[in-house]
Amino acid sequence: MASIAAVVMVRDEEDVLPGFLSHALALFDMVLVVEHLSRDATPAILDGAEAAGHPVSIWRMTCPSHWQSAVMTALTQEAFRRGADWVFPLDADEFLDVAGPRELREGLAAQASPLLSLRWRHAMPLADPFAPSARWIANPTPARPGLGKIAIHRRIADALPGFRLGAGNHHLVGTAFAKPTSGAHFGVLWHLPARSRAQFLGKLARDLGSHVATDGRPIPDLSLALQVKQRMFARLQEAPEDTAMLQRIALRYWEQGAACLDDREPWPDSVPVTPRLAMLDAAIPRGWLQPLLEPSGDVPPGTRLVRARLTPEGGVAITPAPSAAQAGDRAEEWLQRYFTPGFRLARFLAKRRVMAGMKAARSGAGLSAAGTRPR
Repeated sequence: MASIAAVVMVRDEEDVLPGFLSHALALFDMVLVVEHLSRDATPAILDGAEAAGHPVSIWRMTCPSHWQSAVMTALTQEAFRRGADWVFPLDADEFLDVAGPRELREGLAAQASPLLSLRWRHAMPLADPFAPSARWIANPTPARPGLGKIAIHRRIADALPGFRLGAGNHHLVGTAFAKPTSGAHFGVLWHLPARSRAQFLGKLARDLGSHVATDGRPIPDLSLALQVKQRMFARLQEAPEDTAMLQRIALRYWEQGAACLDDREPWPDSVPVTPRLAMLDAAIPRGWLQPLLEPSGDVPPGTRLVRARLTPEGGVAITPAPSAAQAGDRAEEWLQRYFTPGFRLARFLAKRRVMAGMKAARSGAGLSAAGTRPR
């Protein structure tokens, strides 16, 4: 039977984390978590789950910058080292639209592709999102392809050892110059980005602060998202009582960007839904708050690419990427800006390499008919 893991990076998610852990522990064989400088009960909830004997492994990240791509790549690699066949990189506000583990395993067993794509369906809870008869309002249709998350089979790591997760865990980046790659459609991922005004303002403030901590430059691949979040933060502060705006943000902003702030055009009515969420019967114990570590400093100014390493002591070490990777990143930016034919050639060659790796992952050395690694 295939081993399935979830990997997640969390910060100040106390309102949704108990429900996410119950959902994840009902579906996955292991859950690997990096906790990033939370100031609420998030560390206590994680410690309580681990102390209760659930298969949850926790690392603490103390540098102020976000560096999500590097951290999630390190978590994914660690899950494969621990024997996972499939890894789902998720956020704490994302939930698979399955009734239980049997449905998930049967769906994976039917897949021939080693890279899968789950499309977001945005929703907003009307009250407790995880009550037995929870009611949400939801966008009537899933997000467009490329907006959601991916699931990765271990043969991707074998065929493309230099892979990394792109910003937001939406795509796989197989090598320098290669376009991000998403996989075969695998279903819907419920997404609850804005659950209350206070929660969403806190999320925006933390995200913007992480950008500032990264030498004042946008984290690679996130410059457009940074601009949208800046506008949303300013507008929500100006309009504290605008419930309609918050609902538009919750259901539409990944499709419409900042345009959802002022959109008054007719929009298909949101629909009430009762989600099919696999949950454990017992709630996750909260445990006790642990003292937070102080930020330990970041990488040198001007660094655009980093590597993350999970330490045996339960921490996360952030270091600059090797000089060759840094040079490749600078060359990609230069070629794209000043020498389009050369950039297109580099992209073409990189794409061939990634496609060759994907083909190898699908071949006899890759997935078996059951969707698991050959034994």
